[in-house]
Amino acid sequence: MIYVSFNLTNPWGLPKFLHLGNVHGKFTKNKAWELEHYRCSSIVEFQFSFSTRRDHAGLEMTVGLLGYNIHANIYDCRHWNTDTNSWMKYEDSI
Repeated sequence: MIYVSFNLTNPWGLPKFLHLGNVHGKFTKNKAWELEHYRCSSIVEFQFSFSTRRDHAGLEMTVGLLGYNIHANIYDCRHWNTDTNSWMKYEDSI
């Protein structure tokens, strides 16, 4: 996993998170994406994450300026099985 983060927060800023909107979808059966916009107390924020071989592995990035943030995520919908070192397989239940 690669994770880089920088955040400069205004301690007198917005007291709570304010969701402004989001969109999401799927590329394939197991790969999905989402994009969201929100307001928080960050003055400047940057976050980058890339992971493999774990639950919902993928690429995640957040960029924010003056309290307005954009968060993007491309990820795998499956869960990782550490015992078999592969993706979990679920039986279809009816």
